[in-house]
Amino acid sequence: NHTQSTALLGSLLGRQEVAEAQISRYVEAVRVLQERINALPEAAKTRRVYVECGNEGTRVYGNSYNRTVLWGGILNRLQAHNIAADMKAPYAALSREFVLAQNPEIIFIAGSIWQNAAENDQMRMGLMVSREEALERLQGFIRRPLWERLAAVRNKQVFGVDHGSLRCMMDYAFSLFMAQKIYPGLFDDFNAQKEIESFFKTYLPEIDPSGTFVLEP
Repeated sequence: NHTQSTALLGSLLGRQEVAEAQISRYVEAVRVLQERINALPEAAKTRRVYVECGNEGTRVYGNSYNRTVLWGGILNRLQAHNIAADMKAPYAALSREFVLAQNPEIIFIAGSIWQNAAENDQMRMGLMVSREEALERLQGFIRRPLWERLAAVRNKQVFGVDHGSLRCMMDYAFSLFMAQKIYPGLFDDFNAQKEIESFFKTYLPEIDPSGTFVLEP
């Protein structure tokens, strides 16, 4: 859908060449992802993955996503074992008991530039968010009660992603970042942070791209 809407906007705004360049990079990145993952044995696709929107802070479990939408859709494209894939609702919070029982091996906490951030411990990611602030907030999730039992926490496989950038053409960069963590060594020739910085520099030069879009402790 991103490629279709971008092509339409390019036509309406008389910027077809820019739209075509964005679409070309997007399609190429997704093609490489799918080709490499398709070539893997099924045994390499079993690592349990949990994504949570961190807007509620550490005390309340935020939304996760089934195989059809947002982060769940990306995990589905990556053929990853999303612990929320079969959830009836497109998005909803998983219970603490369910998450603990599933024992995810990789966790992604999605953050954004939500309001009243100074008043709570919600996850913060995106434009103007320093790595230091994002890391401090991610550590709050890692220190949740009983999370020390989780394989992802024990093996330091808890990461941050920018929820605010998910609804635009940059989402392929998050697909790359997540694929790097789910399939170690398979996508070492990509750098998600640099992909995002290049996107801003090339297509949105008026915007200062300083911020934290992907995070690994």
